[in-house]
Amino acid sequence: MILGRAFAIALLATASLATASTGPSDKGRRSARPAKSAFRADAKWRLGDFLELSRRDPDRLVKLGKAYFSEDRLRRSSRETKLVFEWQDRIAIVGALSDFFDPAAETALGARRAHFRKEAKALLVRAVLDDTSLLVRDAAVEAIRRVQRMQPGLNRDWLAPLVKAFEDDRNVIEGEGLFIRETILTALREGSHPLSAAVRRSARRDRNPQVRELIKAWDTSAYGKL
Repeated sequence: MILGRAFAIALLATASLATASTGPSDKGRRSARPAKSAFRADAKWRLGDFLELSRRDPDRLVKLGKAYFSEDRLRRSSRETKLVFEWQDRIAIVGALSDFFDPAAETALGARRAHFRKEAKALLVRAVLDDTSLLVRDAAVEAIRRVQRMQPGLNRDWLAPLVKAFEDDRNVIEGEGLFIRETILTALREGSHPLSAAVRRSARRDRNPQVRELIKAWDTSAYGKL
């Protein structure tokens, strides 16, 4: 399933903000640095558009992905008011990029299948490690989970970026791992990746009880796909 935790959060935010009213005192007021968590209620959810591109014009999707995830664009999206909502599009793009790994897409991708998957992998890794939005980073991990289910033979390719993301200081606040750490551990387990001693120690010391619970269950046969 393409829609993961980050997609669900975003959609819930849409519903919440769509019913919110603006008071008279807010008229004409414009924040120079809107909160990244704010969701533009009138924005078009573009997952369907990008999914269509993944089959109809994969070159175009890759080109858009490179533009949205370029270092300059990510920096600007965290600073410029006109780009502050682009994280919504980036979430949709990572979902569409994972579609390149769907066995059903092989006919559409044709002889260039390996090329498009290589490009998609690079963009997903960039999203996981470099995106300024926590929701986008989490969505990228969810996309990797989907890829692992569709193409288990490629799972080893995801170990290094997942571990690096788990160790990223941005995903921890005062010793407590954010929800992306839970997603990462789940992806590591689902991909049958070996868990290093360093990652285990970090997870056991995490102040997030869900992270610690995942580690407790890691070695048990009862651990399933969450």
